[in-house]
Amino acid sequence: MANSIDILIIYFKILKGIYEHKDGITSEYFIKNFQLSKQTFSKYIQHILSSEFGEYIYVDKSKKNYIYKPALPDISEVIKYYNGDKYTYDEFLASQSVIRYLNENNAEEILNLFKENFVAIDNPLQDNLINKMEFAFIKQLLQSKRFNYKINLICVDTTINDAIFLKIIYSDKNYYALLKHNNNIFLRRLAFIKEIQKSKKYLVKDFPSGVDMKIKAMSNSLSLYDCPRKIARLQISENISKYFQADMKKFFKSQKIINNSPLQIEIEYTNSLEILRFVKTWLPDIKILSPQELIKEYKNNLKEALKDYK
Repeated sequence: MANSIDILIIYFKILKGIYEHKDGITSEYFIKNFQLSKQTFSKYIQHILSSEFGEYIYVDKSKKNYIYKPALPDISEVIKYYNGDKYTYDEFLASQSVIRYLNENNAEEILNLFKENFVAIDNPLQDNLINKMEFAFIKQLLQSKRFNYKINLICVDTTINDAIFLKIIYSDKNYYALLKHNNNIFLRRLAFIKEIQKSKKYLVKDFPSGVDMKIKAMSNSLSLYDCPRKIARLQISENISKYFQADMKKFFKSQKIINNSPLQIEIEYTNSLEILRFVKTWLPDIKILSPQELIKEYKNNLKEALKDYK
């Protein structure tokens, strides 16, 4: 028998199916693709319609087979989970591989901790499967927060002693731990951790406040936590301008158009790598207009790269 998490996933898949078929869809689609009986689908859809999500589905009863249609144009308005914030469907799925591990390993006692301490920074999210080692680290990290103790992290390049675990972060197709060490708060990729030990010296007395709000201001895993933001101005060539129009999904949360001819955008950033990595993926169709220190760093990067192509 499916548990509550499995049923929740099915509910969201039903919602996603409805929102992917703007012209409407019948129960036969779900019965065939989800391998459900008519009775089971009827039970699921009635539960959805009677829940807070019911207002997002329009049921056309004018024909013999009911047709289910989206009541809103945007799926992101439908997917609400965990702490009540709005996330996209992709962000919801990013957590599911972890939840499956929690259920399969009889770790329901830390499931609520995971829900409270998981944040997906960017989107779309793909390739989000987590391996056993990363899952083991997540369990240890969550337990450290549950019992308020500090941890020692032995990483591939360094050892971090007496750190405080704050959140599990998903970004750029990887899982990270947000940690506080001394007065610094930073991300450490789980794949780069070799071992986690309980610190014998200290218990955590106070966790920093406003963590969720500061995380959501980050653009990706290269963003620096709670650092002053700078503004980069970029010029977009006509070759790729269609990807940067106002009706397209933004590459950065702060991205905004400041000029249309030629197309120019502004992006907030905390770390030059946030911008430079992005610009390099679009060579030669994005030009950095400002600030000057970013232009200088970019030119130096290009010169170093060209040395290998004499």
